[in-house]
Amino acid sequence: MTNQESLEKVKKLIEENLEVNLSLENSSNSIRTRRRLQHLASLNPKEYEVKIQLESVLSYAFQAEMNCPSSGVLFLELFCGKKNRVGFHSTKSKKEVIRLIESFGYASLVENLLKDSLNLASSSSRIFLKKSTSTSSYLELVKGYHFLLNSLLKIQTQEIPRLKVACIDGYIENVSEIHHLLSFLSETKIPCLLLVRGLSNDVLNTLKVNNDRKTIQVYPYKTAFDLDEVNTIVDVATVSGADVISTTKGNLISSLNPELLGELNTCILTEKSFSGNSNFSSSVKRHVDELIRKSKERPELSDILSNRIKSLSSECINICIPDDMDFFYRSSQIDEGIRIISSIMNNTFNPEENAKKFYDSFQKNFESSVRFLL
Repeated sequence: MTNQESLEKVKKLIEENLEVNLSLENSSNSIRTRRRLQHLASLNPKEYEVKIQLESVLSYAFQAEMNCPSSGVLFLELFCGKKNRVGFHSTKSKKEVIRLIESFGYASLVENLLKDSLNLASSSSRIFLKKSTSTSSYLELVKGYHFLLNSLLKIQTQEIPRLKVACIDGYIENVSEIHHLLSFLSETKIPCLLLVRGLSNDVLNTLKVNNDRKTIQVYPYKTAFDLDEVNTIVDVATVSGADVISTTKGNLISSLNPELLGELNTCILTEKSFSGNSNFSSSVKRHVDELIRKSKERPELSDILSNRIKSLSSECINICIPDDMDFFYRSSQIDEGIRIISSIMNNTFNPEENAKKFYDSFQKNFESSVRFLL
């Protein structure tokens, strides 16, 4: 079978399945449903040449989809010689976005959740999918940067109007390493959030005793060395404007300058998290934009980077749905809807242009060995 023949079979196979909006998994113990691109990815042609060509075409479709939601299907329509839908590029107002969401044929619950989240959202909001804590679906609005880290001391949930932030990427063994910091905090009477990889029992006990005496107010939080938390210190430093003291880079903990500590406003502390606002929104936005770029380039890290982006969003809207038999079906629709809304807010939603770009790239890479019908 020639490349031309196998590619034409791929074209026919995609055309036959392109209009399938929903299908069931081919598994006896699963009732999960798949949307259009997921359905196409499940196709398994018998001929080896056709299978390889199909995988190549679909890889372009999924790359296009990752780059701009809904452009994956548009790429396949171009591949099959169909005319693209028009009007996507002109989407600007919330009313237009709502009409666009309505055109995708989502389940009514999903459509309503997406519309409600859009009505709550501002230009700086970020929308996320989350499993509900009950059997109901609901929206959750979270204000302030939020970090899930464990306190090294037992504390009561409290709100502090202003506190300093010290970011130390290392383990503090001796009190002498932070003596100058503790002296500064004792003199100024300013509370301090201390991020560390760990504290010795001696250091931890010193902090507890002085906190109880109210000579200082230091709240130590531990960041682990696992992938989920490895960059949390950098994220908190960006939010608070702090310098990071990194022992792995040869910095001495004693070199920390108390005058250059970061700062958070109206911070809420709990034993398992802290959240607050700051005056460094422009720096945070640049940092988030870089994380979004990395997420697109490294899809295998998308879950970890998504959690970081969520922590760095000053206003988050969580779409919460129950983890029941419909979760996979609903979550795939919500995920697509969130990506559409987010890309529109970031002025990057132009699926027609994106599909054309990937289609041109596909043609260029294959024209030397394959000729196919336009």
